[in-house]
Order: sequence, then C-alpha cells, then structure tokens
Amino acid sequence: VTNVDNASFSGLTGVKEIELPDSIEYLGTAFYKVKNLKTITIPEKQIIIPVRAFAYCENLEEVIIKGDVKHIEDEAFKYCTSLKKINIPESTEHIWDYAFYRSGIESITLPKTALSECAFDSCTELKEIIIEDKGSSKYIGFSSFSFADCEALQKIYILGGKPIFGGYGFYGCENITDIYFWGSPEKWYSYFSGSTMDSFS
Repeated sequence: VTNVDNASFSGLTGVKEIELPDSIEYLGTAFYKVKNLKTITIPEKQIIIPVRAFAYCENLEEVIIKGDVKHIEDEAFKYCTSLKKINIPESTEHIWDYAFYRSGIESITLPKTALSECAFDSCTELKEIIIEDKGSSKYIGFSSFSFADCEALQKIYILGGKPIFGGYGFYGCENITDIYFWGSPEKWYSYFSGSTMDSFS
C-alpha cells in the first residue's frame, strides 16, 4: 500500500489506533472525524501532513512522527482537543493556517519552523512555547494571530534565530508572566514594543 486517499477512514467510530506502513507515500485527508482514534503513527516517507488529515479527531492523544515531515498543512489537527503534546521534527519548515486550532496542546517546541495565520489560535491549554532555533541566521515568520487567545499561556522562550511576529501574534494571551529572550535589548524592543512590560534584563 502506497496511498491512503481522501476520506478513506473518515467518520469511523470504532477505530482507536492506526499504524501506517512505511511504504505509504501519500496520505490524504484520510482520518477526518475519526472521533475515537487515540494513537497514530506517521510513516517515514510522509513529508506532508495534509489539510484536515486528523481534524476533529477529538480523542487523539498521541501522534508519532517517524520521518522528516516538512509541512503540517491547514487544519491538520484542528479540534484535536485531547492532543496534549506533539514532537515537531527539526525538518519541519512550516505549520500552516489553523493547523492546531483549538487543540489540547500544552507545550510546543518549534525548531526552525515558520507559522501561518492562527496556527495555534485558541489552544486554551497551551502553557509554554519554546522557539529553539539556536545559531541560525534565517528569519522565521510567525503570522498574525499565531498564538491568539491562548488563555493559559505563561512562558515563552526565544532561544535563538530571528523570529518575526506578525500583528496580534499573542492577542488575548492575558496570563503571560515570563519571556526568556536569547538576544539583544534592541531586538527585544523591536519585537515587543508597545506592550505593557515594564522591565528587561
């Protein structure tokens, strides 16, 4: 088997675990609304997690990515409210619009990964963001509303790279208490000018 096409398993209610063989080269919107799915293994050859691939899989708890995924496309894990953690590979270049919208993610580490609009919007369990692009000279773009309305967000670690935050990137994140920044005061103020923060050290 090399292809799992669109809607192949959509709407199945009894399936809890799926392990795809490494022969898979194409994975479409195959598991949309498989509501009781708890575990999925993404095979090695899969470099794209496509649009709405696992959207509305409300009980999905574990995603195992075996290969070098480059793109997590629009709404791929939208409304995966039980998904608390996912390991984003270093190969991941881009997470697209609404990819994790209203998912249950609690902590996310982003290695050299750009974000499109609303990628993690309304992830109300998200407490921590780690941007871990140490030593890179490449600019990383985070589009508008990337982390908007993440009500539980408290800590942000910017540990390298050159992130560029779009407008309203942290709109509605009223509980942020700590931002750890690997860079100069000039860069800090260019990223966060206009905020209510009253000190920098």
